[in-house]
Amino acid sequence: MPAQITYTATAPSAQTFTRTSATMRYTHALLCADDGADNWGVWSWHKSADAAHKAANSGAAHSPSVQRQVVPVVVTKVAGKIDPADTFALDAKARLDTAKAAPVADVAPEPVAAGPMTREQKQALGTLVHAAARQALADLPAGVDSAEAAAQIDKWLSYIPQAKAS
Repeated sequence: MPAQITYTATAPSAQTFTRTSATMRYTHALLCADDGADNWGVWSWHKSADAAHKAANSGAAHSPSVQRQVVPVVVTKVAGKIDPADTFALDAKARLDTAKAAPVADVAPEPVAAGPMTREQKQALGTLVHAAARQALADLPAGVDSAEAAAQIDKWLSYIPQAKAS
C-alpha cells in the first residue's frame, strides 16, 4: 500500500482543513464562504494551481454571493511505506523531517524594564537641560530682549532639578 499523505489547507480565517490520500498529489484547494462571513469550507482539492483557479472561475456550482479563494496546500504528514519511485512522497517526507530537525530559533528574552530614574540621574539630566537652555540664550530670535528671555527660561527651569554645585 502506498504512503498516506495528509494535506492541509488554511483558510483566511486561520481555519485548517485536512485531507489524506495515498494516490492523489494535491497542491491547491478551492475554499468557499458566504459573502462577508468567515465560515470557510473546502469546495475541492486540486493537483495544480491552474485547475484550482479554473474551478474557482467556472461558477458552475457557486452562487454569486459566495466568496472563493484558491490556497496552496501543505503536506503535514507522510505515513506508511514510501515507494522509492514516488518522488513526491519522498520529497514531502524529507521536507517534514528537515522541519522537525531544524533548531528552534532562539527567542530573545523579554527586556527588563528599567526601574525609575534615581535622584542622581534626574539631576544629571536636569543639568544637561539647563546647559542647553543657556546655550539657546545665545541664539535668540531678532527682537527678543535677552534679559526677558533669561527670566522666562529661569522660570521654566526652576521646575527641572539639577545637581547642586559644591
